[in-house]
Amino acid sequence: MESRRSTYSVNKLKRFHKLSKSKVKKRITKDIYRLCPECGNFAHLSLGQIYCVNCGAKMIDRCFRCGEPIIYPTARFCPICGEGYLKDKRGER
Repeated sequence: MESRRSTYSVNKLKRFHKLSKSKVKKRITKDIYRLCPECGNFAHLSLGQIYCVNCGAKMIDRCFRCGEPIIYPTARFCPICGEGYLKDKRGER
């Protein structure tokens, strides 16, 4: 029984490491969200929601500064450049 488990784990690891970067990138880009910069509400990009259902503001799907897509629905800051997604969190320059 023990050898079966270890063989399964080894095979699972081999399959995991065979994933190419393009496949991983495709998985990540499927999970893009739109975020309301006014109230923080979010919706999956596939829903096609352009305006926030809570406050009516136009939703964003990319960082204001670097253009990185929003892949974390509850994020308030860009993981790449640190720019705030919400209006009151953005650095005024």
